[in-house]
Amino acid sequence: VSKMARVPEKTVSAREQDKLKDLEPELKTHIFGQDDAVKSIADAIKLARAGLRAGDKPIGNF
Repeated sequence: VSKMARVPEKTVSAREQDKLKDLEPELKTHIFGQDDAVKSIADAIKLARAGLRAGDKPIGNF
C-alpha cells in the first residue's frame, strides 16, 4: 500500500498492510456480484488508512 500510495513505509504498519491486503477478498466473501463496488470501496479505504485523504472530508461517497 505504501508503494501504491507513495507514503513512507513507516506510516503503514505491517499489521495494517496485512489487513489491507486481505480487505478486498474478505469483502468479496460477503458481497456477491458487486466486484466493481467492492474494488472501489477497498481502494478508498486503503487510501484513507494510508493518510491520503483530507481530514475534513468523508472517505468516500458511493
